[in-house]
Amino acid sequence: MKSFLVTVVIQGIPLHLQVDTGLQYVLLYRDSLSSALPHLRTEGEPRDAMIGRLQATQVNLPGVQVFGQMP
Repeated sequence: MKSFLVTVVIQGIPLHLQVDTGLQYVLLYRDSLSSALPHLRTEGEPRDAMIGRLQATQVNLPGVQVFGQMP
């Protein structure tokens, strides 16, 4: 498994995330995200999802920016 750290700004709040390159989607933990962003806004209806054997809730997050250095 390979992973790396990225800075992501979600709705104006910068967060450092460890990204697992083995996943097709970005997986954020609700409890951690709620404590960092107590007024988090989502768009649309939450949907049940499966990521491998993980049961998850899929939501759309507006206002997400990913930063990094270009090679």
